[in-house]
Amino acid sequence: SSITPLKSAYYMIKVSLAILMQKIVKG
Repeated sequence: SSITPLKSAYYMIKVSLAILMQKIVKG
């Protein structure tokens, strides 16, 4: 099964949001 560009983009956004939240929480 191949990864669709949509799933890939969604995953990237999720990871980016997680990193962003970490930065905000840590201040």
